[in-house]
Amino acid sequence: MAQPTDVLEAAVKQYLSELTDEDFAKLVAEVRPPADDDNPEQKPKPDDGPAYPESWGHRPKGAK
Repeated sequence: MAQPTDVLEAAVKQYLSELTDEDFAKLVAEVRPPADDDNPEQKPKPDDGPAYPESWGHRPKGAK
């Protein structure tokens, strides 16, 4: 039996396969922080909650 997420996964794979290299790079840059382990500001703090991009409407706790 298929899992409920199989259709979603297939749609995401299709969407990603149709992106240009430039659009894919922009998407990855938007949703994944740089892999700079030396910069403590880039590491999420345990009490900050999920690290969603601001373009998704996420505002840090206490921000208005």
